[in-house]
Amino acid sequence: MAKKNILFLAHSNNDMDSFLPLIADLKKTGEYEPVVFFARTREETRASRVHDWLIDHMKVKILSFEDIESLPSLTGVLLCVLRYCAAATEMVPIKELAGRRDIRKYFLKLVYINTDRLFKRYSRRFFPPKKMDRFVDGMNAAMLVTDIQKIRKYPPYEDLRSYAVSSIVRRCKDTGVPFFMMPHGGATILDLGGKGEGGFFDFDPAGTCDEHGFFMPDILGLNGESQREGYSAVAGSDTEVLPLGAIRYDHGWVKKIEEISRNTLDRGLEKGVFTILYIVSPLGLDADEEHHKDVMRAVKDLPGAKLWVKNHPRYPWRFGSDGDASRVEVFRNEVDTTALMSRADLVISPLSSTLLQAVSTGKPVILYDWWRADAKFKGRTAFDGSPCVLRASNAGELYERCREVMAGKRPNERDSERFYMTRISEGLKKDESIISRYTDVVKKFAR
Repeated sequence: MAKKNILFLAHSNNDMDSFLPLIADLKKTGEYEPVVFFARTREETRASRVHDWLIDHMKVKILSFEDIESLPSLTGVLLCVLRYCAAATEMVPIKELAGRRDIRKYFLKLVYINTDRLFKRYSRRFFPPKKMDRFVDGMNAAMLVTDIQKIRKYPPYEDLRSYAVSSIVRRCKDTGVPFFMMPHGGATILDLGGKGEGGFFDFDPAGTCDEHGFFMPDILGLNGESQREGYSAVAGSDTEVLPLGAIRYDHGWVKKIEEISRNTLDRGLEKGVFTILYIVSPLGLDADEEHHKDVMRAVKDLPGAKLWVKNHPRYPWRFGSDGDASRVEVFRNEVDTTALMSRADLVISPLSSTLLQAVSTGKPVILYDWWRADAKFKGRTAFDGSPCVLRASNAGELYERCREVMAGKRPNERDSERFYMTRISEGLKKDESIISRYTDVVKKFAR
């Protein structure tokens, strides 16, 4: 019997963190053939060596704009230009390139921006709707999967990506393909508490949506029940809403990624001293820069400590080290966060959802929540009240919490298990599978 194609629609490289566990499980059944359409270029699906290895090992089919047949010749040329400029500039913002005085990359970034503007303004001419429809029909999808997002039915579209996503979702809706939205990452903010008055949380998770102007999924998966109200605006009157857990942080999957990294990819990544992993969480650029320095100073004042900095997959340029190279090492997309985390002695971040993973695996964790005061944040995070998480709100507190961990302070396994069940798995124990819940959704609803 022919396998059913499940179409995953990705729009950023770290979407794959959430898609890959489900793709692997679907592959294992032998009944499904996952296909990923990336609304940029194929290369941007690859956020780390682990992603590369998994995609290649599982023989996952990756498609993008260049796979759409019979497009205008100029479209093909401009796509090549876009791919080249994206690779050459590593998606670094133009202001950052101007500050570096890198004339070549600055010029290529200008070319990228203007090519992107052309695609945005003339999307329907470069990618005619009939050809988009024919492309989608050719994939013969049994289900469409995206992350949770607002998807406009009609122009104006924000960019080429949003036009492509809208076109693909529209065709799937028109032809009766079930549409499944699944969560991205984990829920770190449980309650916005009036949203505050600062610049970090002045948003509504769902935005302003209605069934007339936006596409609604047939199935909406959530990390947990706490997200139901926040994402109610992307659920239509007929949408089935299912709290499924944070698939990316499934305990068995995390262990698998650690094993792949240790045995196959990152054997040379070893440490000899107390190692602190700082996971950059992009909040506000200026504020980030200031508080990066706090972390650098804390490590400088801790004898025998080394700092690993992991930049966000979407913003690999964000943090550059100007410290002692023997004590500070910066990682971008070449090494998976899980690989670093499994080797680190302490994990620090302002808000990254990967802290959920660190807590669940029993790592000492410091939530460096300097942003609460900056954003006048009165809400609640997933880490508040947990005995597994140390908090620091300023540089002095950060230094003291680091010293406590270096002196031997550790979370206990029972608290870690409780955190996993209440904040990650929606009630499942570590030896139970979050991924199976998502696979069951596909089995139930795929046509």
